[in-house]
Amino acid sequence: MDITELDELICQQLNQHDLAQCVRVCKKWHAVFIPYLWNDLSVLEKSSTVQQQAFTELVYEDFLHELQYQELQKDRHDTEPHNLTTTALPLRKYGLWIRQLPSPYFLYTLFQTVCTLPQPQQTHSSVDLVLDMMRHLYRQCPAIQIGELTLDWEVVQWAMFNVVAEYLVPRVRRLRLGTNGSVTLSCSKLKYLLSHCSSTLEELTLQVQVTYDEEDKEQENDQEELKPWTQLKRLTLKSNHDGSDYKAFWPWLWRHCSKVEELQLGHLMPIFESLVEGTCDHMARLNRIHFSRGTDSEGIEVILSGGHQGWKEVNIANVPLSSSIKEALMEHCSTLERLVIDGNCGFTDHEKVAFLARCPMLREFICTNIKWDSRLEVLGLRAHTFIDQDPDTGALKTWACESSLKVLRVMIIDIPRPDLLEKEHPGLGFTLPSMIKNEAYLGQGPEIQRQVYDRLARLTNLETLVLGEVASKWLYCVGLAMSLESGLHRLSRMTALKELHVPHLAMSIGVEEVQWMTEHWPKLRMITAFSMREFDKEMFFFTTAITSWKNASFSCCIFC
Repeated sequence: MDITELDELICQQLNQHDLAQCVRVCKKWHAVFIPYLWNDLSVLEKSSTVQQQAFTELVYEDFLHELQYQELQKDRHDTEPHNLTTTALPLRKYGLWIRQLPSPYFLYTLFQTVCTLPQPQQTHSSVDLVLDMMRHLYRQCPAIQIGELTLDWEVVQWAMFNVVAEYLVPRVRRLRLGTNGSVTLSCSKLKYLLSHCSSTLEELTLQVQVTYDEEDKEQENDQEELKPWTQLKRLTLKSNHDGSDYKAFWPWLWRHCSKVEELQLGHLMPIFESLVEGTCDHMARLNRIHFSRGTDSEGIEVILSGGHQGWKEVNIANVPLSSSIKEALMEHCSTLERLVIDGNCGFTDHEKVAFLARCPMLREFICTNIKWDSRLEVLGLRAHTFIDQDPDTGALKTWACESSLKVLRVMIIDIPRPDLLEKEHPGLGFTLPSMIKNEAYLGQGPEIQRQVYDRLARLTNLETLVLGEVASKWLYCVGLAMSLESGLHRLSRMTALKELHVPHLAMSIGVEEVQWMTEHWPKLRMITAFSMREFDKEMFFFTTAITSWKNASFSCCIFC
């Protein structure tokens, strides 16, 4: 018990009950384990009613002693002695060790039970008593750490709004205002809340409906000195609404965001014009951006064209893009490291391949292939375009990302698979001839598969390969067979591969294929696949054995 690091490792494995038992062993164990017993009090949310009531009474007793102490200070001079001792109270003694507390919503509800106890004369109502107890608890716990704080509509309706703003917001690293629906706040109240954020703030999510009163209009032209949130790297704006003509809150916000590097946007039509000005004038470090449904297309072009340092990451989800927007994005190929195209965004197959061919620093290319509308539609990348051959020589063109790409997620379609024409899988209950492209000539299907394998084999540093979709259990796609017979052995140079995900893709993975993968891809730790082969015991026992043999973190899931 003399090595702090070992003490911490031991205590991390113990629950609250075990820690309480260790505290009672002897004085030495008490000194070692008592800080860990008090370290995380968020477990009270799942504790018994008796434990919750005991904690409430403990805080209440400490609070009453504080009031008595203050009264004595008023009646006596500071130099006069008094008999009231507060240092022996548990909260006063152990509050410095508390790192985690229950949510403010939970504490507000829990402390309402003290209304049945004798109340001090200074408190005018039960609500005031609860809020004063919360303030007292937070003052006695100066070392609490708040990783993420989510404030829904209740916090702005309840009287604890000021308590949360003054005692919790300054300590938070990730602040989320509004989740399931927009929070309605006046401009002044929203400024008051955010002005309490400290330099520890790293992420800010706003889903708010801003209103304005007479006080806000009078302060519209105030240009107070602002200290930027120096650690704020990510700003997320979703379903924000501002129906006023002047929208004074947003310029105030942008001036705080000079250090922001990542911006996530969605449903911002009323404030998008202000946002465009804010990104151009105040967010010089911005290099990662996410667009989702509801984002104004004209503003997208302006934002993409105005990237100060070049975009490193662009994520576009179900936003129809014009040709000018795609051209603006293409101008950043030299800096692009991650590109996500989610759903139907208007990219052609050739435009998708163009990014792979022109981005020398690209590490992740993710192209999800499901279009969600009245019906499910596969938006895959056609094999002929993915192969990308030189029309004169027939050789594969060189892609700029061949040595940099780490993650590839794409559905490669339009591969003739005559081997599946009459196949029926017992688990599916249907055949696949309507989904299979016919061969233009004998042997075309195997030839195309070999060419696709050859293209994938050039991505020598690839670590994660995803060739199937998991969006719907009824959606199965015809692509690579992923069998040794079809040319799987051509991927032997992909020695850096760690994860292979090919769910809901009609393929023929068997014992030989899994064995080949584990031998030629030494870093492989996960295989997720749907096989068109019928279930057999040999396959079951082999996948179980290989999972045990590789290591504890290896996962092999072959669904037959």
